[in-house]
Amino acid sequence: MSWLKLKRPMDEYTSVDLSDIVPTKRALKQLGYYQPPIGNELGAWVDNNLFDGIRRFQRDNRLRVDGVMKPGGPTETAINRVLSGNSANRGPINAKSLLDQFDDYTVPGIYNDPRDGKCRATGTCDNMF
Repeated sequence: MSWLKLKRPMDEYTSVDLSDIVPTKRALKQLGYYQPPIGNELGAWVDNNLFDGIRRFQRDNRLRVDGVMKPGGPTETAINRVLSGNSANRGPINAKSLLDQFDDYTVPGIYNDPRDGKCRATGTCDNMF
């Protein structure tokens, strides 16, 4: 099963098919490679986080790091492979992405640190002194 099926190439320098944007963001977010710049809205517009996420996914999965996705190309194929659970071909685990995803599913305020408010659900703070 293909989770992601692009209609047109996606890169920073050409116009993209608007119907490709949200599914790509959703797939990258599920894998820990995309965080919306504002809240949790996956809007149908391109942003820097989208292309940064594509490049990080490419790097972590030993693909050409160019921020470009093509229909049926290596990046789209790798995203579909990882989403389908084929762990035999998965790249290395991205620990920061795992922590960020874990934080998305925790109760706000449980692990807050009044000093900086940037504590993770694991109980560790980003700006410990």
